[in-house]
Amino acid sequence: MTLKQSIDRICQPKNWLNSCACLILLAVLLFHASLSIAGDSKNYVPWPMDEYEFFGLSKDALAKQYKGKLIFNDDQTRAKLDPSGQGQFLFTFANGKVAAVQRLTLGPSGREYYGPMLKSKESAIEFARTGLALSPKSIDGDDSAHKLAEKRFKALSKMLKRSK
Repeated sequence: MTLKQSIDRICQPKNWLNSCACLILLAVLLFHASLSIAGDSKNYVPWPMDEYEFFGLSKDALAKQYKGKLIFNDDQTRAKLDPSGQGQFLFTFANGKVAAVQRLTLGPSGREYYGPMLKSKESAIEFARTGLALSPKSIDGDDSAHKLAEKRFKALSKMLKRSK
């Protein structure tokens, strides 16, 4: 029995109880669908740079190394990938150096989707490595993005082994 057949069967208005069950099921399905559309904020999405690159850098080093690539706010705790601000990195500093990084994506409606708070270079490498491992192959025959993801995955795997 398909999901549609199950819903049709439950939603037949035979009595008041079935109608309530139908409304509850519909609410649960709509809520689940809205989460699926929004995406899981814990999922990795390839960006021009990754969180592991920032660890240990001072505010001055960040500004110098990423000049023209990131747009920083005044106290350098937030950096935008572009003027629209749809992709951002949030920085936490300890002893004057980046100690934690979190990505922030603005959805079409302006809703904020936060990635995991990464508190070490190793956890940031693992986050990128795991995400790259799940990079889908193209269905239109152009696998250039997937090949780049595989190359970055191999480099991050080596980097992770060296850091342990």
